[in-house]
Amino acid sequence: MTKIKAFTLIELMVVIALISGMMAISIIGLKSLIKVDIKEDVSKISGFLQETYSVTVIAGKTHRVVIDFLDNSFFVEEKLGDLENILPEIGYEEEIDIKEKNILPSFSKLEGKLGEKTFLKKNIKFLGLWVEGMKQVKREQKGYIYFFPDGYTQLSFISIALENNDEDSMSVILHPLTGMVSTQVGEPLIDELVNKKND
Repeated sequence: MTKIKAFTLIELMVVIALISGMMAISIIGLKSLIKVDIKEDVSKISGFLQETYSVTVIAGKTHRVVIDFLDNSFFVEEKLGDLENILPEIGYEEEIDIKEKNILPSFSKLEGKLGEKTFLKKNIKFLGLWVEGMKQVKREQKGYIYFFPDGYTQLSFISIALENNDEDSMSVILHPLTGMVSTQVGEPLIDELVNKKND
């Protein structure tokens, strides 16, 4: 009679423990890789904002960074013409309320690398954009951060997160007087940002 070899309960438990351990390690490794992706995109956005600040000051013309939530891209537009030169052409000789007359400056994509769409990594999305003056964080459509030729920009932050997990997020904070950026895990509190600026 032939003896049938079978696994003992202890052997089965050891195998299950080994498989569980390997799965846990691979999940941790995957999370680490995803966090690296977020950090890389945060670094890319930071450099992009600082370069836009420099280009604006050198060109002496207003620019804006466009954040597109629809396809998770960002790029730079420049202001067309000069508002003071446009007014006489359209028949308004005296000073007017621009918003009241719906006369807003036009923008077009900046020529060169900054004007080309840059996309976040496939598993990363824009979570939010807040610019000084907004009551709440923008989370859809398009948003803008303006850079002015006198070396001033808008206090703002851009946050990005995993495609299916808003909790794993990081933010780039843009400081208005210097064009410098800082980063943090999660989104900053709006009140705290405004208070720090006013201090």
